[in-house]
Amino acid sequence: MNLIPWKRHRDEVPVRYRDSSDPFAVMHQQMDRLFDAFFHEGWPTEPPYSNPVLPSVEVSETDTAVTVSAELPGMEEKDIDVRIDQNLLTLKGEKREETESKKGGWTERRYGRFDRLIPLPDGLKADEAKAVFRKGVLRIEIPKDPEQREGARRIDIQVE
Repeated sequence: MNLIPWKRHRDEVPVRYRDSSDPFAVMHQQMDRLFDAFFHEGWPTEPPYSNPVLPSVEVSETDTAVTVSAELPGMEEKDIDVRIDQNLLTLKGEKREETESKKGGWTERRYGRFDRLIPLPDGLKADEAKAVFRKGVLRIEIPKDPEQREGARRIDIQVE
């Protein structure tokens, strides 16, 4: 049985903020993020789920690795940033606006940015993670540390 934190509540998007022992510091960070987003991007004219660049993400776990796949059609590798920090995978990207005029019509492609935070389980070898971008799909594989794979184990009690 896999105990994956992002499978506990299927109707919630897994997002976790950096740990802090001070709840007021966490609240301050969240308020800063809210105001930064509002004043930088302005009042949203569309709901956040309608962002054409927000990637669909699939997370799976095996006995040997955790794999994250993100659909990023129309993007290039140079526009994507992938980082792992303290059991948190961050995917950032930016798709630039394109307009093409040709005889008989024109083409418009939308601009957008995304920032996805995906919590990861303990016991991964982040320094051995590999990312492959192929045909608009980014696939990140993070191997598990064999010494930490077992997780919790029972300890026998000896009677003296």
